[in-house]
Amino acid sequence: MSGRAYLGLDLGGSKVLAALFDEKLRPVESLLHRSEPDKGLRLFSARLDESVQRLAARARRERLEIQAVGAGCAGFIDAESGALASCPNIPFIRDFPIAARLRRATGCPVFVGNDAQMGLYGEFKLGAAALARNVIGLFLGTGIGGAIILEGRLYQGSSGLAGEIGHYLLDALGPLSGSGRQGLFDDIASRHAVAAQAAALAAKQWAPALFREAGANLLDIRADVMARAIRKGDAQLEELVRSRASVVGLVLANLVNFLNPDMVVLGGGLVKALGDIIVPEAEKTMRRHALAPIARVVRVVPARLGDLAVATGAARWALDALTGAAAGATLAASPAPPHDRRASAPSVVLRARRRAGARGVRRRGLRLGQDRRRRAAGSPVSALRRGV
Repeated sequence: MSGRAYLGLDLGGSKVLAALFDEKLRPVESLLHRSEPDKGLRLFSARLDESVQRLAARARRERLEIQAVGAGCAGFIDAESGALASCPNIPFIRDFPIAARLRRATGCPVFVGNDAQMGLYGEFKLGAAALARNVIGLFLGTGIGGAIILEGRLYQGSSGLAGEIGHYLLDALGPLSGSGRQGLFDDIASRHAVAAQAAALAAKQWAPALFREAGANLLDIRADVMARAIRKGDAQLEELVRSRASVVGLVLANLVNFLNPDMVVLGGGLVKALGDIIVPEAEKTMRRHALAPIARVVRVVPARLGDLAVATGAARWALDALTGAAAGATLAASPAPPHDRRASAPSVVLRARRRAGARGVRRRGLRLGQDRRRRAAGSPVSALRRGV
């Protein structure tokens, strides 16, 4: 093989995107499939396997050797096993062994993380936040994801779930519909939430351009469809988007006051399609409500990596994890296929790290013992025992 390569995957609520990157993290090829939650686990798994196999074949044709795989997943991840415990927008996902599956398919070490965290990590390393130190990332897609960079490091929290901003409580009284949800950020400003309100406008003929293109079918009202309808003159639809962007700004004001970052990155499908409305509206509201000395130092920018943000961040996370540069990254526990030399790489990495750690512990133990003996030698009790 003539070069190194990395795989990055984005398992979102509405899509599965897999990408092959060269050693400089430049995309070589990417493949996109819709998640189609109504089609079940078998199709989801088959498309995931197909994408990985096609990219592995492309790597071989390009004479690239895949070193590691990173995956950013929407949902809750078991950090120890690398299984996707659940995904809010894909109901058939239950303890899906994503790390083990990818390991079997590639024979490479696999690192799994939250999709919003991987998206911000990509922007921090290679995109819009490359020069920042403390960053808040909000990604407005099927749901709303968040992530945080603190002092130049991705902050994952005690359970690896830091940034679950979609569950931010905005209305303590909750909805009147009788649902168990309590006025969450997700229910107000995610793409699904905005599309649901847009469908109501279309059904009432208050958004005629939207109705002509998508009708009042929620599943057909994508972010790019709404953007085109606004350009064609759907003023009430634009007002709806602006009102939801203002809610994003209110949430940002609270986060900015709390964390005092130097940058906010806004990304996701809604921002990609409607960023010219959402970004300035959210920034304006944030600056109106945040404390002036804090707001003064914050830049609000759109994500730069677009659809590849999560895949790029996951691939970079995997690369950095192999070299020890990604603080907090853990190798998913998935057994290696037999007789696969590449599959032994993770255990080699782990053994090397364990040996280095053991040497450090032994050295610290020796120093500690020497310090204690010196202190004891100079103590009054030691002097009495020596008869001084």
